[in-house]
Order: sequence, then C-alpha cells, then structure tokens
Amino acid sequence: KTAYEIKECDWSSDVCSSDLTFVAERYVDPDPGGAEIYAVTTYRGQLLAWTEHSMYQIVEDAEGLRSYPISSTVGCVAPGSVQALPDGSLIWMSGVGFHRYDGKDIEDISLPIWFRFDQVHKARRSRSVSYVDPVTGEYIVAVPFKGAHRNTLHLVYDRSEEHTSELQSHSFISYAVFCLK
Repeated sequence: KTAYEIKECDWSSDVCSSDLTFVAERYVDPDPGGAEIYAVTTYRGQLLAWTEHSMYQIVEDAEGLRSYPISSTVGCVAPGSVQALPDGSLIWMSGVGFHRYDGKDIEDISLPIWFRFDQVHKARRSRSVSYVDPVTGEYIVAVPFKGAHRNTLHLVYDRSEEHTSELQSHSFISYAVFCLK
C-alpha cells in the first residue's frame, strides 16, 4: 500500500491491517525478557537502546538484527535526557543518576549532585529534557524537582570544570552544576 492508501484506510478493517507486514529479519527485541524500550539513539554508527534497567547495542549482520547487552544494571528513564557531548561521549539519566558512556565504559557522573537527584520526582522523571549548549559544551537537563508537575530544576554538567557548585537562579528555577573530578 502507498502512504496515501494507508492514510485513507479503515484501521478497523482486517483487510487493511493484514496488508501491513514487517520483514522478520528487520526486527529485534533488544531485551530477551521483553522489557519496554525507553530510549533509542545512534552513537558512532551504532544503534543503542535502553530499557529502564539495561542498555543494548543493536547490530545487523548476515543473519539479521542482533542485540548485545552493554549493561544489565544501567538503563534510561528519560528519553529526552540522552545527548552526545562534544568529547564524543553520551550522557543520560537512569533511575539512579546520570551516566556517561565513551564507547567502552559506563561511568556514574552524578555523585556531586546525588542530594539533588534523590529529590527528582520519580513518577515524572520521564518528562525530563536536555540539550548541549553549542557554545560552552555544557549538558543542561531540566528535571521535575520535589513533586513538581513540570521541570523546575536545571542541572548542568561541564567536564571542563574542576569543582562542583550550586548557583541560585532567576525566578523559580534553581541550577546545580555537577562536574567530573
């Protein structure tokens, strides 16, 4: 079917839904246990996928798509938190903090802000959003803080800094800077 035919299709019709097929070799369930995928991104020519508690690399070979575990303990809870840093590493938010992946190792980088991260609203953390400042290279993530229904705390990660500090903000947003020491 063409895109137009699919758009005009009556989705309750068995005829229409049966016309849509996916090639089995082009499908992979990254988690062997069937856990829900929380985030997906490309990284250095690889496809990476996260569940709440795990991270996988998805590759295609002669036999089709395959999934290989990178971590069985570090997942991602906020798809909007995944960003590539200027140094070529990835950063994201898991259920226990922020992590950085350099293609080999996953590093927990949230120790300087653990006291803040512990207060991120767990039921709404999936709504967190982030970006990398193109001028400074800082990773900035907005998270729901202390039961807030919106993202009210901005956390800033800057690998070039040698210290950790907290800055007071303008209006209702507070900032915390966390750095790799």
